[in-house]
Amino acid sequence: MTIPPEKQFLGTYDGFVYAVNDPKGWGRVKVRVPGVLPEHKKAPWATVRRPPGMRFNEGAFLPLLVGDFVEVEFRGGGDSRFPHVVGSLTHAPSGLLDAPHDATGGPGSLDGLHNRPTQAEGYDPPQPTPYNTPALTLAGITFQITDGRLTLTHRKTGASWELSRGGNIDLQTSQNLFIRAGQKLTLRAGELVFALGEKLLLEAPELTYKAKTLTLDSAGGLSVKAKGLLGILGGTVQITSVGSLLIASQKTQEHKAVGSLKVNVTTDPTESALEFWKVACDAAGVPVASLGITTFGAIEAKNNLGSITLDATGLVEIKNSTQNLKSITGEVIALAESLANAALSMTVGTGVGPSSTPINSIDFAQVLLDATALRVKLALLLK
Repeated sequence: MTIPPEKQFLGTYDGFVYAVNDPKGWGRVKVRVPGVLPEHKKAPWATVRRPPGMRFNEGAFLPLLVGDFVEVEFRGGGDSRFPHVVGSLTHAPSGLLDAPHDATGGPGSLDGLHNRPTQAEGYDPPQPTPYNTPALTLAGITFQITDGRLTLTHRKTGASWELSRGGNIDLQTSQNLFIRAGQKLTLRAGELVFALGEKLLLEAPELTYKAKTLTLDSAGGLSVKAKGLLGILGGTVQITSVGSLLIASQKTQEHKAVGSLKVNVTTDPTESALEFWKVACDAAGVPVASLGITTFGAIEAKNNLGSITLDATGLVEIKNSTQNLKSITGEVIALAESLANAALSMTVGTGVGPSSTPINSIDFAQVLLDATALRVKLALLLK
């Protein structure tokens, strides 16, 4: 049987929360109600009215804290043993309303948004609208709804997520941003722009770029490194240099083409001309002042401590391992001069050389014959 209270406390009363550590973990609080409930360790725990929709692991929950100014009623017909908090009351003991200043326009309102690291394109900074801005601030995080705008802000750093009035989503932080996906992360956009102040690092076991057109443009240097094989495959591969083009290999270097392999050098012809004829004439003792040469085939020039190999369309080969090529007979020297002069008067599509006239088939055949004769004579001399 319930013992009726000696005195009934009907209606509602003002009270202050002074304890929140409910031993049962139910979110109850202890309240001091002047003239009714003093602060006491044996004072009853007050239940708290919550927003509709509270159920197991669901619903909205805003905890009361020590010092909160609340409205209290007593259940059981005004029984002081059953206090019940029905809501919070407007309170301004310091002259400032106890409410999020983002909602009231008080000092420090919108401070988190003013700390935003950048202002995105089309961004219109929010303005305080006192008593007309729904806002929820807990533990330094503000959830705010303004005119057509939804914002979640970390007040200390300004990191924020915002849905703007124009339907744009803006995610900002002055610290670090991490996006993790255990499976697949897909980004789809009409245009994707990375605007970075420092470095972009893409790191993966396998990385593939696919595009109709792919352009790599560097205002400074461009470095491509591979510990294994570096392959470049394309219908047409063009490498253009307005200055020097350096291709270096610590081991073997190969240049192959199933069709044509064309190398264009657009610097000074006397410097850019391939060294085949110069080496040939020097080896044969023929004085050469300067050469601007367009070659008619693949050329390889090597000088490996006593061995000189010159190969033009596979027809000319000079080896010097035991004899001095400067002692070659005048007939061989004349053939070398003839071969060099013939080459100087021809061009075969590379655009380099003193002549721009297409090669004559008869002259080309004569050069090949001269080269063959020179190869045979040198082979006989070097036996």
